[in-house]
Amino acid sequence: MFAFIKKIFLAFVLAGVVLFGYQNMTPLSQEISFSFDLYSEGLTYQTPEFPVVFLFISFFLIGVMMAGFGGIFERVARKTEIRLAKRKVKALEKRVSELEGEQTKIDKEKLPPPPKPLSGDKKADEVPSSEKPVAIGATPVKAMLEVPPTKSSPLPLDEEPTL
Repeated sequence: MFAFIKKIFLAFVLAGVVLFGYQNMTPLSQEISFSFDLYSEGLTYQTPEFPVVFLFISFFLIGVMMAGFGGIFERVARKTEIRLAKRKVKALEKRVSELEGEQTKIDKEKLPPPPKPLSGDKKADEVPSSEKPVAIGATPVKAMLEVPPTKSSPLPLDEEPTL
């Protein structure tokens, strides 16, 4: 879609240039000449007469060439930037793959073997929670919540402190 709009815009610009040239044929066809004089004997130069339109065309072409050269240098600089960025990306991808390989190696070394089922037929998932083994030193939550009152507590448990 953008290419189509660009072509339409260029067609309008070209039509405008042609219209400008057609309407200004007489002034653009006037002939001019330039002279160069250093105010000394024999050091003068005068160009042959030529139409003004050649002057406009030559300045337009000089401008296009200057813009083109500026674009070439910028394009070369961007290509160099892109090439360096691609090299860096490849190096970083290689480093990431190395680190991932090391991580999987470490993970395989650190993983404990899978737990064996408690009985021959039952799997570890199917064991009821009451039959599951508890780690040494672990206290069930229910036992921790049911703390019996002790005689060494300074206040009776049913009374609140008064100030």
